[in-house]
Amino acid sequence: MAAFGLGMAFATIFVFYILWLGGQMLMSRFVYRNPQFAVRTIEIQSSGVLTKDQLRRLSGIKLGDNLIALNLGRVKRDMEAISQIKSVTVERELPGILRLRVVERDPVAEAHIYRARKDASLETLNLNLDSEGSVFTLQESNVISDFQRTNQSSMTVITGIDPAELVPGHRVLNHQAQLALELIRIFKHSPMQGLVELRSIDVSDPDVLRTYTSEGSEIAFGSINLDRQLRRWREIYNQGQRLARVLATLDLSLSNGIPATWAEVTPQIPAPKQNQRNKGKKNV
Repeated sequence: MAAFGLGMAFATIFVFYILWLGGQMLMSRFVYRNPQFAVRTIEIQSSGVLTKDQLRRLSGIKLGDNLIALNLGRVKRDMEAISQIKSVTVERELPGILRLRVVERDPVAEAHIYRARKDASLETLNLNLDSEGSVFTLQESNVISDFQRTNQSSMTVITGIDPAELVPGHRVLNHQAQLALELIRIFKHSPMQGLVELRSIDVSDPDVLRTYTSEGSEIAFGSINLDRQLRRWREIYNQGQRLARVLATLDLSLSNGIPATWAEVTPQIPAPKQNQRNKGKKNV
């Protein structure tokens, strides 16, 4: 009886194995190798600057691949592993349409780190940060280079971040760096927008953000009430406009009193006026 039981168990397992193997052969022949399910169209929508050809190459999908055999989860993971891409949605529509919807990260600031070359010299690596503090690099292409030249020339550079935190694909958790990103966001809707540019923000001080503007001014911000500090900056800026002076330094981090210094202005020497009596005369 024991031998009979073992034989029945083995026979059952063998039958299920044959059925499974037959099913795999049928799936391979009629589904996975069926040309009717080949990818004929790849529809790509993107929110950023990467071209459709770039995104198609990054997805690893080729026309003619079997649509049903594609591992959509793997395609999503592989593309989202690229630091410039924030999220990807992958959908298939039988018999032969694959849809990719890609959301790219929008750069709002830059950060620079230095790394050694093989010849012991240093090179600068430019990294981008989005509004959430995620670090990413831009994929190399002619389109990206044009984008960098036209849109990143005036981008604010954040300095003083620990290089260990500037890892592409990861988020910077430094409080002062997050505060600097908030300042950049608020500045775009503040009374100072359009008057000056925030060229750089130093976050190395744990209590104060030190910003440097396109006019050469150094403006210090505290960690609370950024909106109010920007309004106070505009009031002092207006006063400087009336006096024809430019701020050298301004400390907005103090609640009582606002220390400010004005830049030295080189006096403009007017050009000598032409003698009206000789106007119109020519040498003979």
